[in-house]
Amino acid sequence: MDGLPSLPSGRLRRVPTLVNANHIPILRFKKPQPPFLSYIIRKKTDEREKRVDKLQALEKSLLFAEDEDAWDTILRKDHRISNDKGVQWASAVRDSYMNVKRVHQTNTLKRMRIAQRMFDILQEQKKLAEEESLA
Repeated sequence: MDGLPSLPSGRLRRVPTLVNANHIPILRFKKPQPPFLSYIIRKKTDEREKRVDKLQALEKSLLFAEDEDAWDTILRKDHRISNDKGVQWASAVRDSYMNVKRVHQTNTLKRMRIAQRMFDILQEQKKLAEEESLA
């Protein structure tokens, strides 16, 4: 096989298990999992949760920003008070929301690609283990 080492005779190949740890694909070779792996899973989960929380907060902020834009329109029309910069509140919040959403989607796609590669490795390992057990 491509790049997969063969084992010395008499040894059995240990096929890993593909697990989903809080939406993070992991190839586990043994239990219990190493503390460093737990740390990585926890760190990645915390990052994802912060992004989701940020998206939810920005959705709420967008409502307030749209109200601010409506108020600015009233001030501009009725009282001739204008915003010198011409920047709307909602557009700034919307831009931030889209940036965070883009990062979140990119990371989700990256995890999906990694999971697919891990699944392919798992299939190759199973095939090799089967061939080695017959030999």
